[in-house]
Amino acid sequence: MVTAMGMTSSVSLGNMLSAVYDDTLGGVLVSSFMLDNTDVFSNSGGVAGVNGFATGGTKEITDNNNAYVTVFVSSTNPEAPLTDAQTKALAYGDCTPGSLMGTGSPKTCMTGWLKLDGTAGGTMMGTAPISQTITAVPEPGSWTMLMAGLGMMGFMIRRRRAS
Repeated sequence: MVTAMGMTSSVSLGNMLSAVYDDTLGGVLVSSFMLDNTDVFSNSGGVAGVNGFATGGTKEITDNNNAYVTVFVSSTNPEAPLTDAQTKALAYGDCTPGSLMGTGSPKTCMTGWLKLDGTAGGTMMGTAPISQTITAVPEPGSWTMLMAGLGMMGFMIRRRRAS
């Protein structure tokens, strides 16, 4: 789930469709999409082989309701702060109605990324993805084992007191 600061809407990005190891960055670039496909931007003006739109431009959508985010996960320490090079690999795009990025227009795709020279790109100029936070979420089985273990410890302590 990805939520923009101060926004009440959220977009569930549950389809991880790309995971690429980058030896130079020392980790994995993971791209997760809302829909089960990677089609976020329609063909630009019908020009064959051209997808997306110019940096800083806007593109109205009519039928594409997809969103994505690309995050970086270090292979040595997933919770370590990102380096400048790793931060420049982050990207997002939102072409959903109402737009998570809060454009006020229900038909505007919003994107953001950093170029290799460190300048911002996309339609959200100056609002590039500059940080990410990754936290571990326990699996349901882990919670079950924890609760069962605590229950057994309580049972053993109670039994010892009774003896």
